[in-house]
Amino acid sequence: MYPNYLFRRPGYTRRPGNSEGKCKFCKLLKENNWSIIFKNEKVFSVVNLHPYNEGHILLLPVRHVIDPRELTEDETKEFYRIMNSLLNVLQEVYKTDSFNIGFNLGNASGATYQHLHLHIIPRWLGDSGFVEATSMTKVLKESPKETKNKLVKAIKKMVIK
Repeated sequence: MYPNYLFRRPGYTRRPGNSEGKCKFCKLLKENNWSIIFKNEKVFSVVNLHPYNEGHILLLPVRHVIDPRELTEDETKEFYRIMNSLLNVLQEVYKTDSFNIGFNLGNASGATYQHLHLHIIPRWLGDSGFVEATSMTKVLKESPKETKNKLVKAIKKMVIK
């Protein structure tokens, strides 16, 4: 329905095919970037800087891999354990029971960065309206920094480790 939706968002540029040495997510982790909402020795999570909805976050393995089949058994278990915890946090903060969750694997799928990352996007009935349908623009109620502040507070409260 919105064939160019991703590419019309201000500040968004598709950059497929990067490698570990130039990986945006590895750099965020190394620099302890402000967008990180959670990290441990196996996984970390960041707010999406170009969100589809409020609360749109990414979950990533610390180790640079591009495919979930490259994860070790321990990494996979930790990845999904934290995913479930983050779903609980998002549900508490944003009062929703609906989510889009998914990976884009490979350039043909729309993958922007070659570091495995899972999109977790809270959804609500009627969250797309007139502006989205007519101008290919998404109206958001909060900035990524506001999202980060809400989620970090909730993660601490819920004691996710």
